[in-house]
Amino acid sequence: MRVASKLIAQSGTSLLAGPRLAAKCRGDFPRALADKPFLMPAAHAAVRRDLEAWLDAEQVKPRVVGEFEDGALMWELAGRGVGIVPTATLVEAQLKAQHALELVARVPSVTQRFYVSALESRQPSPVVSQLFGYDWRAAAAA
Repeated sequence: MRVASKLIAQSGTSLLAGPRLAAKCRGDFPRALADKPFLMPAAHAAVRRDLEAWLDAEQVKPRVVGEFEDGALMWELAGRGVGIVPTATLVEAQLKAQHALELVARVPSVTQRFYVSALESRQPSPVVSQLFGYDWRAAAAA
């Protein structure tokens, strides 16, 4: 089996938090993030590595209070004031509305990438063919 992947979107990163925690982070950015609670994606996530590299470069040491594979749980806890959560700026408005979050800051240099992946098939769905702009049936017949 062959798998195809295609980059479909890129976004900077927004740091979101519940209203009380967000208010505590205002001021001297990014130093205001020092020792603040962070809810982080799992260690293997590219955004985690990139965000930690940015924080190190800025000499800011946040306090990681949770690591998550599940973004929905991470955002829900952030809305309850547990910590600051990094998210794609692309979906910032939606998450702010759904989880009562406020913007702490945007970090455009920490880029998040979104891919679509699909198994090669003799009968791919029309959506997959459109996303990839590639007709696997025609290629297989050639």
